[in-house]
Amino acid sequence: MAFVEDFWATTRPKLYAAAKTQAFLVAVGTDEFEDAFEAVCVIARTAGAGLLPAERYEGLMEWIRDTIWREFTSAEAHISVLQDRIDAAVTADPVRYYDGLASRTSDPDRMRWAFAAFSPEYRAYLLAGRDAG
Repeated sequence: MAFVEDFWATTRPKLYAAAKTQAFLVAVGTDEFEDAFEAVCVIARTAGAGLLPAERYEGLMEWIRDTIWREFTSAEAHISVLQDRIDAAVTADPVRYYDGLASRTSDPDRMRWAFAAFSPEYRAYLLAGRDAG
């Protein structure tokens, strides 16, 4: 049974980190739950999960599913709060929000015009500045 205990002790932190990352990708919509589950299972199988006794292997698969689900629901809640904050900032002062965001990028001028593509208020602000200058 040394392998079983060693497997869990050495692999669990890696699996947890991967599950948390994959859950975040699901929460932001860049991945699907099944793909996230499979990505974590690949790490488990690479570490030797297939050599675990059947009941331990099934327990591991359940743990992976449950961990991804818990982390997904947690990430989704955090993302919702952040989205509400962003929405409030954009609504309160879109020019300030997008100008501040653009200024923190590696190419502020290009990003200003990218943001202007979907913010009429910011576009008007940039055009007014361009026309005045």
